[in-house]
Amino acid sequence: MGCGVQSLKHTSLFAILAICCLFTSTATADNATYTIFGIGTGSLGGNSFSSTPFSIVAEADTDNIGTLPGLFSVPNTRTEVFVDGFSSAEFTSAIRTTSNQSLSRGGFGDFPPQGSFPILFVDNSLFDTYDLESSFGPVTGPTQLTNGVSRPTPTTAGDFYLTSVQNHIYGRGRAGA
Repeated sequence: MGCGVQSLKHTSLFAILAICCLFTSTATADNATYTIFGIGTGSLGGNSFSSTPFSIVAEADTDNIGTLPGLFSVPNTRTEVFVDGFSSAEFTSAIRTTSNQSLSRGGFGDFPPQGSFPILFVDNSLFDTYDLESSFGPVTGPTQLTNGVSRPTPTTAGDFYLTSVQNHIYGRGRAGA
């Protein structure tokens, strides 16, 4: 994943520096990297973590952004979760990055055939005009966290879910940003 994302395993300070690096990482002309970083409590592969640095990093082809009035969404080509003290894990279900302008919210959701399930969304009025096309953030705001209540999301390391998040940042990087 470039820029030493796995350095999140070392310290919170290195985690913050790694996330800043992601905002300027290189990408091809139509690819984007979307990131949410925070301090969270939850579980990965049946192993609990508490007040631990984590990030969810997604790659997507911006040519595939779909729109509905006030809603922009793109299927991710790859989505990984990094939790301090754990090996990285790739989500194994259909994860999308979404900017819901009407709710001033952006983040990630799991979209299996049986419906959609939010993983983690951040509320901020800057999402009112964000269309997923350009560099964005970092922004902070209240999180919309229903995954820990609704259902865990499958990864290569087992199910992932969060029950609380604090100190979260959302950002999107692109080549030339």
